[in-house]
Amino acid sequence: MKFCPKKHENISRMPSEKMIANISSSCGTVSELALQFRNFFKEAHSQLFDIMVKEIWLEQQLLYQGARRNRSGNGYGADWTYSYFIKNMVGISQKPVTSGTVFISIPTYFGDFFPNFSDHNPFEEPEYFKYPYKHVTLDHLMFVYQYDNRIELLEEADKRQMQIGEFYDWAANIALSDEDEKGNQVYSLKRHSFIPYIKKEIITKKYEGRY
Repeated sequence: MKFCPKKHENISRMPSEKMIANISSSCGTVSELALQFRNFFKEAHSQLFDIMVKEIWLEQQLLYQGARRNRSGNGYGADWTYSYFIKNMVGISQKPVTSGTVFISIPTYFGDFFPNFSDHNPFEEPEYFKYPYKHVTLDHLMFVYQYDNRIELLEEADKRQMQIGEFYDWAANIALSDEDEKGNQVYSLKRHSFIPYIKKEIITKKYEGRY
């Protein structure tokens, strides 16, 4: 994949130097606090990824008329009986864990990261479900989850050790430069609950004839 030259303005906004100068910490230096944040978030992201893998795997082990559960919808009967199973047989709802944008975007990668996902057990084979990147975090995955060539972008970002602010600007420039054969823009930048992401647009053909 070729990465296009800079065409679009950065989406990250920098505060003024005066505002930055007002940052301080009540426990050591600002740099030390930033490191504590970074270490905490790395561990939190790792734990959250592991939770999502296990939750999705468990969902797919429950069959309805022999078919595995699909999070995009399974039909009235399957969804109703799954709700019954959770509420009346499990007795603990998945909603506090699965509600939110992160649980919509991140599981879309499981097929890329883990071939034959349902045939391996994350509770017994944790190494198979190991997070595939060293520097790329869940922020990176969420930002480009609708982008067609997302894996190539993430691999390059991991190689360059891009932090999230740099990745936003770099990946947005690439995605927003994509056009179809007719010159229509394929992607747009969206912000939802303070989480920006690249959205793939649905381009409809205009009717050019006459009724």
